[in-house]
Amino acid sequence: MSSKLTFTDSKKKPLNAARQFSWAIAARLCTLSLPFVAALALPAKAIEPPESRGSCHSSINAAVDSLAKAAAVETSIPGMTIAITKDGQLVCNKAYGYANWAAKTPMQPESRAQIGSTTKVLITHAMMKLIQDRSDLSLTTRVYGSNGILNDADYRNAIVQGTRRHYPIVGLAIGNNNRVNAWYSDGQYTIGSSSDLEAHRTARSFSLPAGKTMAAVVAIARGGPDNHVYAWYMDGSYSVGTPSDLDAHGHFLRGDRSFKIARDRRRNSIAGIAVNTAGDAFYAYYHDGTVSAGDSPEDLTNRWDAPKSYSVPDNPQRRYNIVDVARSANGNTLAWYSRGKASRGTATNLSAHTEPFDYTRREVPNSRAHQVGEYEKIEIRHLLSHTSGISGSGHSPQAAIKYGVTDYNKETNPLPYKLSNLYVLSTRSLLADVGTKYSYSNHGMGLVGHLIEELTGQDWYDYLRANILVPAGADNIVPRGLYQNTALEAYPHSLRDGTIRTGSLETSNHSGSAAGSLKASAADLARVMVATDGFDNHPDVLTARTIATLESRPFPSVTSRQAHGWGVKCDDSSCINRRLGHNGRTGGGTAYIAKYQGSKIDGVTVEGINVAVVANSGDANTGNLRALAQDVAVQAAGSSFPVSYDLFVPSSGTLGIEAQ
Repeated sequence: MSSKLTFTDSKKKPLNAARQFSWAIAARLCTLSLPFVAALALPAKAIEPPESRGSCHSSINAAVDSLAKAAAVETSIPGMTIAITKDGQLVCNKAYGYANWAAKTPMQPESRAQIGSTTKVLITHAMMKLIQDRSDLSLTTRVYGSNGILNDADYRNAIVQGTRRHYPIVGLAIGNNNRVNAWYSDGQYTIGSSSDLEAHRTARSFSLPAGKTMAAVVAIARGGPDNHVYAWYMDGSYSVGTPSDLDAHGHFLRGDRSFKIARDRRRNSIAGIAVNTAGDAFYAYYHDGTVSAGDSPEDLTNRWDAPKSYSVPDNPQRRYNIVDVARSANGNTLAWYSRGKASRGTATNLSAHTEPFDYTRREVPNSRAHQVGEYEKIEIRHLLSHTSGISGSGHSPQAAIKYGVTDYNKETNPLPYKLSNLYVLSTRSLLADVGTKYSYSNHGMGLVGHLIEELTGQDWYDYLRANILVPAGADNIVPRGLYQNTALEAYPHSLRDGTIRTGSLETSNHSGSAAGSLKASAADLARVMVATDGFDNHPDVLTARTIATLESRPFPSVTSRQAHGWGVKCDDSSCINRRLGHNGRTGGGTAYIAKYQGSKIDGVTVEGINVAVVANSGDANTGNLRALAQDVAVQAAGSSFPVSYDLFVPSSGTLGIEAQ
């Protein structure tokens, strides 16, 4: 095979000319002296080619070094580890740069950094092990309902509360003529009064922007000099239209970004949005009891210096039942609640003028029963394949407020996952019917960790460690804030204004979320992949049947690119030749892992090769790490390794837990 290096993007296609040149220059710099590097007047963020440490087989060592150093220079990665296995043998285990950029502490092959969502692959292995070992458990075991794992009344009540808030009404608004518009989950809208939503016009059809669903609607408002209807969506976009066509005047992103809301809030924590008749004041109400104000539908924050508190009638918990909020032509603010009550007040006191009064609405048969029934259809396999419909991420600070946890602290007093789950169930709707749509969900995969705890009585990490990590020889994979060892830790880094900034290590007394809280070296991630690759030179931690099931696609017609935990890139319709992969990114680390199973890259068949790349920077770019992984995989595919050459040495087992 030719020794010429190729530079490819995350889709395995040749990079465009500009990027090809950029990577080529970066690779060339790895062989140049520092004075010449300076003479090229590189961008401020560029770093010098890092030193390497560790071992690679001689047939690929130079190529891997050149590619890794080029990637580090290109994206200013302070420290990185790379591990490559072929046919069950670890043939490369190297480190580059610094574990601590500020202190210039060298990165070592076993240095561990934050791996973010790559954790999801590991927790999936743990769940598959639990299913393998228990006859009363399977991938089709229900999560909620009387026959589910989480079957107590708290979950049922939370599901009912969330369903009442979102169904059948998806939005309410008041036009400049003081008439109330109500939009329903069946695609119909009515015109009425605050107490009778059908008083002036019975149901007629309305349309959403192309590709949007009712579950994607965050809130709807109406006002401004043109009496436009504004609708905001879960993906961060908004549209402007009429009651019958929410996209009549356009569908927008704020500068190619999300519409702006108050700091530390999330779009799915918005209870309602209102706009005045002048169209220069938009009010966003959040579940935590605060309201922000902005001057446009794309900025809901710049009218006030900071969010203000608002009150609801009778009980603060009523704000979690808000269906929507609207501003009338005479300046009153109205709020409608899911239990058939409404109130009238000011922007900060929703019942200042009128205490709760009854309102009537049209009925949408089975809308609530359908939604409750969908929750009861969720199975373990839906969580592992991101097809449950559960919203992306939970929000512990908001959940702590809802459930009265006054001493919540992310590090020292974390919120029980049950409360985080109840918050999601009681405030949000499913994004789609179960098993019908792919929607990446951190909360759904964190819920897998919670299920393991409910089923075993163990912390999810303890179960993962005992049943997957220790048998795989990868027990130096640990939660990022729970265990510290100065000989192993790669510090988190970020890139700001062209400057690499070194952060501090997290400290906590808990294992965090199973969706993304672990840290590891590339070698440890490779050890787990070797322990599930079917080659007999190292024992597997799962049976061949379980591994085959884990790596299969449960819903190929819905999401052909998703197995259990793993993402899948198929080379053909049969998906025999493929790549399994997953990336991860947090504030201080980025990772990518891949199993190449007959995948073709630039005409080269890459078979039996696993690659892991871990960088200690949250700005390393997962696409660049994916490109690096496939390029080093091509090098390994073109080389032969003696059966006796294997760098596989299990991690020590105690380094990660001595200094608890």
